[in-house]
Amino acid sequence: MLEHKINEKQGPFEGSRCLAIKEGGGWQQATIRRLNEDGSFNIEFDIKDDIEVIMPHGWYGMTKAEISFNDTDKWASVFDILIANKVGLGQKEFKNALALLGISVGDEQIQKLWLQSCKRLFDIEAEKAEALILDAEQAYELFRHLGLSAKSFEKRLNTKPENYFKLYWNMVRMGGREPSEIGRPVTLDDAFAALGVSESEVDAEKVSFFRAFEESHGILLPETLKKFLSQVGVASAVTDSHPNSPTLLPLEDWVLQRLDDGRGGKAYLITIMIPH
Repeated sequence: MLEHKINEKQGPFEGSRCLAIKEGGGWQQATIRRLNEDGSFNIEFDIKDDIEVIMPHGWYGMTKAEISFNDTDKWASVFDILIANKVGLGQKEFKNALALLGISVGDEQIQKLWLQSCKRLFDIEAEKAEALILDAEQAYELFRHLGLSAKSFEKRLNTKPENYFKLYWNMVRMGGREPSEIGRPVTLDDAFAALGVSESEVDAEKVSFFRAFEESHGILLPETLKKFLSQVGVASAVTDSHPNSPTLLPLEDWVLQRLDDGRGGKAYLITIMIPH
């Protein structure tokens, strides 16, 4: 029986079951512990690493793209596409399915992985497993054994996914969202609102610093950066807003480094914040 099939429809709500993708660990069974105000979720994985035992709050801020509710309901349509009118999933279809996810494996490795998995999951010896054709439930069990999910295939089949930046630090999401989850462009006003900083309170000394810094180095700083850092109280707001937020470097400690951008042009680097 497929995972979750005995359960009612799941999520998203506190306590609902799901699959969630753990960095370096594939898609794993988990429970939703909190629905956050920004549309993300706090997740507790069934199988915990050492750091998860030490930090019992779970994974903070996982997004919809990293979670699959009722994953087995998605599998039937995915399976039909993967087997392409065949009776089931054999070694060839298995290799093609992995390639669809960008996983390139040679024929020998595919054969070894196939035979080992069939033995472990279905107790089928190598001579019989060689030509084995898996049905939908067996195929799902195989891919889940490998840390994959129906959603991981679904995204590839529906559209070519873009790999958006994301960052977790001590299991807390520090940045990165898929634009489709937001529904509109994210602006500097959103940053001010999230930090509780008033856009109208400008620090005149900071404005003067940026003007002098640009003139002395012959560069132009991004307008958005200058506007953000010129607000009164922004430094403490950044540090206080998030348990892993960095500390903004005092402006008087800014040092400009000039770099070759690798395309025959020049670039520059300024450290503006440090971990706390």
